[in-house]
Amino acid sequence: IVLLLHGLIDDYSVSTIVIEEPQTWQTPKGIRASTSGSVGKLMVAVGAIWQAAKIWGTTVWRVPVNTWKGQLKKEETLRRLRLQGFFAGRKDIELDESDALGLLVWSSMNL
Repeated sequence: IVLLLHGLIDDYSVSTIVIEEPQTWQTPKGIRASTSGSVGKLMVAVGAIWQAAKIWGTTVWRVPVNTWKGQLKKEETLRRLRLQGFFAGRKDIELDESDALGLLVWSSMNL
């Protein structure tokens, strides 16, 4: 991850990275993710990205999910992005993909 990130930072002259902070949720799905180790692995990956980017002089913003979208479900984030004209004509949008774009849109207006 770290070497790939370094290449991307150089290739695209990345000056800022915005990361949604991993968070555990007390829902059946959230509890499964926590107990399976998925959330722990995500936290390690985010930490590695954050540390590597800082070493190379890239600004890193860690944003809690509640800060950028509150309690919205992923489906509502996608619906709102579609209303703004994003994903026009595309039917195959992954909900994580719409969350990533939602975070980008939010950060472009708030950071």
